[in-house]
Amino acid sequence: MTAALAICLPLVPRELPGFLAGEEGFELPTRSLGPTLSTPLEKSSAQDMTHVYTDAERHFLQNEHAALNFLYPQLRASAAAGMPSASFSCVRREDAVTRLPRYICAGRGQGAPLRLAVALRQRLGREGRHALAANGSPLFPQNLLPYLRWRDDGALEIRSGDAVMLEMHFPGRERELADLARPHPQPALIIVIDDMGQKMEAAEQLAALPYPVTFAVWPHAPHQKGTVRLAREMGLDVLAHIPMEALPARGKTPNPGPRALRTNMDADLLRHTLEQSLHLLPTAIGFNNHMGSALTSNDEACRIIARSMAGQGYFILDSMTNPQSRLFTRCRQMGIVSAARSVFLDNTRRVPTILANLAVAASKARQYGAAIAIGHPYPETLAALQRWENLEGVAVISLRRHIWHLSGAGLPDAVYQGQD
Repeated sequence: MTAALAICLPLVPRELPGFLAGEEGFELPTRSLGPTLSTPLEKSSAQDMTHVYTDAERHFLQNEHAALNFLYPQLRASAAAGMPSASFSCVRREDAVTRLPRYICAGRGQGAPLRLAVALRQRLGREGRHALAANGSPLFPQNLLPYLRWRDDGALEIRSGDAVMLEMHFPGRERELADLARPHPQPALIIVIDDMGQKMEAAEQLAALPYPVTFAVWPHAPHQKGTVRLAREMGLDVLAHIPMEALPARGKTPNPGPRALRTNMDADLLRHTLEQSLHLLPTAIGFNNHMGSALTSNDEACRIIARSMAGQGYFILDSMTNPQSRLFTRCRQMGIVSAARSVFLDNTRRVPTILANLAVAASKARQYGAAIAIGHPYPETLAALQRWENLEGVAVISLRRHIWHLSGAGLPDAVYQGQD
């Protein structure tokens, strides 16, 4: 069987196409491969004959070149969305025993691997079923559609059935990304703290909690960089906290802050202003609104935001500062991974009230499977989070795990079955 497959194996270029082609291959240890090789073995060993190829492995060997021609444009576009300033290099290795090829890539630089993965997951789900082999037949049978799986060492695999076609490593990000290999629990509670970046003391207290919270950071806050750095060190997620126009209250219109998105902006200015703010937080996995009761209830503004973010891998959290908000609805219609806030913790800044709201959030998580609570770095909120006993017993999880779970919604069963 091995000899027959070797005859069918097409020639694969050693220099990989597009942005993935580096001047030199890199060396990364892997758990599943034997000796590191950059060229095929010249002859097979006696052990080769003992490997029984699965249907997926046989299919990949026979369609390796066509599969790569399909995968690379999807990966290139997704990397441009999630890690636009990162550099990538790849190498082809071959297992010493099974002779199966493995394409191993490393991405180094600024950006969010989760955004890359979300964008890639959606692309594979959309395009995989339409990919064609050289003879014009479907490249992937329905049961072998490509899908993504995170490993517990932080690597991301592109798989077809049980065959690993390509794996990506993100050096220095292993700790946070390994979290994505864990199943999404139910019920689950996600806690987001807005208005971060003003003071480091609050960030340090939040990072010391025995459960994860997400920092929603003002792009122009004085301690933005320090807050993001602390979140990275502690394995916490970061959202960009985007100022948006608010409705008048008590005869006055609140000032949302610099570079706010406003309803009187034309489409180009709205997109440009949002992109400028996001550019200041390249590792953010998404964004939510600061104020914004006027803008998020404006259907046209929300449509522009959703269209400009489609395919970029960003998660959008609608803080629901206006019950008539259109942001979540428009984002969901565009296929963007998005969610709406379930509970505000600290509209009333009293510790007993905040503790009661945490109990409500946990109860909603138990009722709906998951819930997102939003608070602020007030002293009362910090004290309540430190005292909270979580009597409902829900799992408080990182936002990234919830995003990855949500990103599987709507894909064919064959694509995401068993991943979450």
